[in-house]
Amino acid sequence: MVTRRHALTAPAATLSAYALSGLGRKSLLPIAGPAEAQENHESGIVRRFVRLRSGRHVHYRRAGSGPPLVMVHATPSDSSSWVSRMRELGQHFTCFAFDTPGFGRSDPLPKPMMNVTDIGNSVAETMQALNLPPCPVLGTHTGASVSLELASRHPHLVTGVVLDGLGLFDENELKEWFDGYFVSMVPDTYGGHLTSMWTRFRDQSIWFPWQTRLPEHLMNRSPSSAQRIHDRLLIFYLCAKHYEPAYRSSVFYGKTGIKSAERLETPAVIMASEGDVLFTHLDRLPPLRSNQTIHPLGPDWAQKHALELASLERFKSAGESPPDDPQLAGSTGVGKQFVDLPSGQVLVRYSGEPTLTPLVLLHDAPGSSLALEPLIESLGRYARVIAFDLPGCGESGPLPVREPAIADFADVVASVCGRLGVREADFFGVGVGASVAIETKAAYPELARRLALKGVFLATPEEREDMKRKATPAIEIKDNGSHWYDTWMMLRDSLIWYPWYGKNQESLRRTGQDFSADHLHDWMMEVMKQRTAYHHVVQAAIAQRADRSLAKIPGPTLICHDSNHAWSAAYDGKLTDVTREYESIRVAPEIEAQADQLAAFFVA
Repeated sequence: MVTRRHALTAPAATLSAYALSGLGRKSLLPIAGPAEAQENHESGIVRRFVRLRSGRHVHYRRAGSGPPLVMVHATPSDSSSWVSRMRELGQHFTCFAFDTPGFGRSDPLPKPMMNVTDIGNSVAETMQALNLPPCPVLGTHTGASVSLELASRHPHLVTGVVLDGLGLFDENELKEWFDGYFVSMVPDTYGGHLTSMWTRFRDQSIWFPWQTRLPEHLMNRSPSSAQRIHDRLLIFYLCAKHYEPAYRSSVFYGKTGIKSAERLETPAVIMASEGDVLFTHLDRLPPLRSNQTIHPLGPDWAQKHALELASLERFKSAGESPPDDPQLAGSTGVGKQFVDLPSGQVLVRYSGEPTLTPLVLLHDAPGSSLALEPLIESLGRYARVIAFDLPGCGESGPLPVREPAIADFADVVASVCGRLGVREADFFGVGVGASVAIETKAAYPELARRLALKGVFLATPEEREDMKRKATPAIEIKDNGSHWYDTWMMLRDSLIWYPWYGKNQESLRRTGQDFSADHLHDWMMEVMKQRTAYHHVVQAAIAQRADRSLAKIPGPTLICHDSNHAWSAAYDGKLTDVTREYESIRVAPEIEAQADQLAAFFVA
């Protein structure tokens, strides 16, 4: 029986939302089934991953109840573009909105396969992996092209398609409009891509196509707000390294699309609204079958949505939606899945055989468990490794508390373990994650067996106060997009100085660090996903008195010295004054060797 050792510090109304099923009388919440957890999440939408036989992960959103409906987004976007529509259609259907390969959080296909036909085939594979019965499919713009390919090539999976804005560009338009349109984003070592991409996306709301910048191509509307540009960039950056093949093939779809429409036997409703650049493309469709209709619509969105709903109701599946039962599927490589808590969803990364001893990895911050992926995979040889994005980091939403304490994060760790059926585990925490691991061991001693820590925060009261004010500045959206560059430089500077805002000779770290553009860009993205909450767990660690908690912890603790880690370099010398029982190693820089070192401690 695992019980909480100390009193909870957050408001009672918030604490009642936490869970640790079966681990003691002071359980943080009873385990909620998928339906109950779903009701507690914003908009009634849950996020999931399904792992295909190839090992590729497909991310999707699920909402509503009733027979299934598949929704395919436009490019370059992701399933988040369907959120408001899922609220409405979820009253009639169980909506499944997939991130297509290489977009959102779904793994890409190999580049040579990133065309519309291959994406349509991948959606078919995902539907089969989820055991969906034949059901209607709704696609918009490039998603309409993908849906047409899906229905024409896999008619046994589709009861009918609703296609909104099917693009069928001719050769002259492709040459005139799209020459120079597809510009790949390559992260720049000095962050220059952040400025150029902001300008590009701003221009996309001023001209069509955006690269023309001619009077006749000006759009008759106001430019997008800074918030809108920021949101679109966030989505674009997730797919920017591999979006071009899929997007290009979706636009250059004219001849292929006409042939697929000629081949289509599935019932279909094809529509476009007045003012849509694809409105005139309705006239380019070949003669259709008697169960397929074309609908030119006015600018009234209500009219379009009514037609969509009526058509989807007509195409409604006779089968039931499969139960929402997220699994940690597979044991090879690094898997991903969301765990549901009433306070929100938490992304879990995992590896190793389920029968092995559980090992929980807690990441440093700012950042997410993405930084630990190589270690997660390597340690999977020895343990069932579970690592997750702490609340307010990466893919995990923030806690519903204005200033959560380190105890609140320990509660979430225990809750996630409870939902995964983990009653006892070893823990390895890095930096901020070490602070959470210490608190988890202090609060749930039966859950946390052995601890390995790298970078324990043992600052003086003066250092704590200084870091509280300066270490995690607010990331506020600016009209010129400079908040992206500011965040990039904050992270980059943290590799040069400690603290990062010191920027003086005394603060120089003088250690080898990864300043590569890809590393900095990926790190920045994990922060930007939660820009309004990224500071929560950092500030909680700054406020924690780790020395007091560490002195009370029973059992063996391994201190991993790493001169490349700022907190380890700054504070490891103080550990002898606060720890009663510990071992120490200097961790190897190579991931495989480091995994061997950690395994030797945990397996001993």
